[in-house]
Amino acid sequence: MKKKLMLMMALLMPFVWGGVAFATPVDAGDYFSASSIIFQNQGEYAWYEADFGLYSMTDPTEKYEIFSYTDEPGFWTVNSVTSADWSYLSEGFGFYFDVHTNPNSPDVAYNWFSDQSLNQLVDGTSADTDIEHVLVFNTSPLTHTILLDDQLGGGDRDFRDMIVGGFTCDMTPVAAPVPEPATMLLFGTGLAGLAGFTSKKRKKE
Repeated sequence: MKKKLMLMMALLMPFVWGGVAFATPVDAGDYFSASSIIFQNQGEYAWYEADFGLYSMTDPTEKYEIFSYTDEPGFWTVNSVTSADWSYLSEGFGFYFDVHTNPNSPDVAYNWFSDQSLNQLVDGTSADTDIEHVLVFNTSPLTHTILLDDQLGGGDRDFRDMIVGGFTCDMTPVAAPVPEPATMLLFGTGLAGLAGFTSKKRKKE
């Protein structure tokens, strides 16, 4: 299986770098579904280190790690996932980076998500929810590029702190789920409106 992955990567590399260099990247969104994806850690230009992986669209605590903070970028830094490995792949997922501000420590300082509303410190406190730390671009029909800007507060905004390539034929955007509180608020507003309408009708009668 590993030899097969290596062969596929060798065949795809010219298209990948051609896509990054010559194609206009298209913002691909926050959430996706797929049956399988091959990932490559293509570059890290930062002092900090980061774990990279996928999280469930419906439950962000359900994660699937692709690369550890100890993995260094390079042609052979490749990993893959299928929906048989992780069922949320076909159900809907986003991308995350768990940032280690001490590059030699396993301790995580904060968690950045492709859906920036989920951004948080490791203790669960919301942080930088108004700042995009993870960008996902469609760089060719077969490839996506996931970019990290790792510093709390926005950093230098170069999005080169970790660069991951995703190679797939069927990674498609999925609409973000409506948060439960918002759903309940809409439902409650609808009920209130209905009650008001009924009350007005009764008064008229």
